[in-house]
Amino acid sequence: MPAMRQSIVALLISLALVVTAGEPLPRVLIVGDSISIAYTPLVATAMQGVAEVVHHDGNAMTSRNAVEKMPGWLAAGSWTVVHVNVGLWDLAREKDADPAVPLDEYLANLRRLVALARAAKARVVFATTTPVPAVNAKKRRQEDVETYNRAAVALMVELAVPIDDLHAVVSADREQLWVKPGDVHFAKAGYQRLATAVAAAVRVALAAAPALSAP
Repeated sequence: MPAMRQSIVALLISLALVVTAGEPLPRVLIVGDSISIAYTPLVATAMQGVAEVVHHDGNAMTSRNAVEKMPGWLAAGSWTVVHVNVGLWDLAREKDADPAVPLDEYLANLRRLVALARAAKARVVFATTTPVPAVNAKKRRQEDVETYNRAAVALMVELAVPIDDLHAVVSADREQLWVKPGDVHFAKAGYQRLATAVAAAVRVALAAAPALSAP
């Protein structure tokens, strides 16, 4: 029996050494607001054994805030892919006021976020902003979502950044996917659908990542 126990211990040690000696998984940073916070654990589960998926601490809120915090988020580790989803806070309105972050500043902030991630040798994926309910109009307007998305997509095409069109993923049956009337957040089925799309986009980016760093 002692000999058998020793053999089992030796086997476990050898297996541990094999795991330890293996290549570390690529790391993926999810940047965004509460929508991204909710789908990140589902993306992490979908990508187990493929990549380590991490959301930065807290809510990114506006693109303005994300630009300010991005250097610290990037400094928390090395990243192969950075998936960026900011916009809902930028186009939020107080009563009849203008959006919190004007469109031209939003685009400038997105350009800066891409530059910061690329300077950290990460490949960037940009996610379009998800739809908002009509009854939420006093804070956010669907026409603003579409305007900001169109402009952001044009910028990402210019910058050669892959686009994860989350707006399209949940747009057709969004009424059934929102968690409750008037809320921009999603029920479990909605977040699962978003997570599936994010995981797919990240997988493509991971496959392309070596080409990005090639001379």
